[in-house]
Amino acid sequence: MSAYILNRFHISAILMFSCTGKPDATTYQILADKGQQLLDENIRSVRTRYPGETFKAELFGLDETVRKPTPLEVLKLIQCLEYQSNQNPDYYATQAFRTLHEIRRIAQSKLPGWDQASWDLV
Repeated sequence: MSAYILNRFHISAILMFSCTGKPDATTYQILADKGQQLLDENIRSVRTRYPGETFKAELFGLDETVRKPTPLEVLKLIQCLEYQSNQNPDYYATQAFRTLHEIRRIAQSKLPGWDQASWDLV
């Protein structure tokens, strides 16, 4: 398995999915902080995967103009980011995982037919 560092547009699209309209200053800062957290976890994973390589820390810049993905697209974007970020044994206990899990939950609830689907198969 290989791992690589995703760009700010990928991470921005995931974060902007959960935002309605243009974010105000407070929301922008919250999203930017979450973006930095996601990028940091991605870099930490790549460092773990390639311990002999040097990967410098990067500053995340939220792109609020990125095209907002559909629920299905954001689920795939999340899957990609998680695949690139889960090399550390504690990944599933991190705030980055919890952030992606919450956005995944929102995206799933917006899938066509979600509200009409039955809770069981009785």
